[in-house]
Amino acid sequence: MTRARAARDPDAWDQGCATDRVRNEVVIPHLEGVLCSSRAQSVLDLGSGTGYITLALARAPWAAGISWTLVDIDEQLLRYALASMSPSYTIATLAHDLAGTTAPGDTRGDVAFVVFTTLELQITQQLAINLRGMLNPGGKLLIYLPDVLADIYAASEPREALAAFLTGHAVLEKVDHFTETRESFHATRAEKLISVLLAEHLTLTNLEILPRSDREENIYCLAFQRAPSMPSG
Repeated sequence: MTRARAARDPDAWDQGCATDRVRNEVVIPHLEGVLCSSRAQSVLDLGSGTGYITLALARAPWAAGISWTLVDIDEQLLRYALASMSPSYTIATLAHDLAGTTAPGDTRGDVAFVVFTTLELQITQQLAINLRGMLNPGGKLLIYLPDVLADIYAASEPREALAAFLTGHAVLEKVDHFTETRESFHATRAEKLISVLLAEHLTLTNLEILPRSDREENIYCLAFQRAPSMPSG
């Protein structure tokens, strides 16, 4: 993650989430459906920021009894997140670099979700190792991706950006609509992300195309699963 994106203003970021139609009208309802049917007891919000999505989910009656863990590189955002949560929720936080080489300890979940955080990270084998290691055996990983082709064509040098993207990955400079600052974003082809995660023995179980509610584009949800434990004996 870049230094700029690791130093967000918590109030501005949370307000941005509150006014983001895609998070509120597409991602959160979709996650509710998945979590309701999964009967997960432990859920990880990877790249949680201020915990906006987890807070929206934890309020629901069906979420009673779930243990939530917020994972983010920015400790200031995690402190803000904890302060916004009801004491009746079971919430833990972990300041951790998802792409780093430091192990996250015993932090694991039955379900983990990643909402647009891949825009901040280059998809590497180390990231895949870390994501797999944060799942319980049989655990599910949901990765929500925007369609970055519109950003590719809007780049200052679209031909160069497209050429890089066709190889699997391009770095784009654009204005973050939450922070109003110009920052670097990683545009990764879904095929590359899938390939890297499959190489770390995560199974792709579903790929859903979710129409955006704010413009004529789609959001993609990739669902992976870690293999269940083999019975002993």
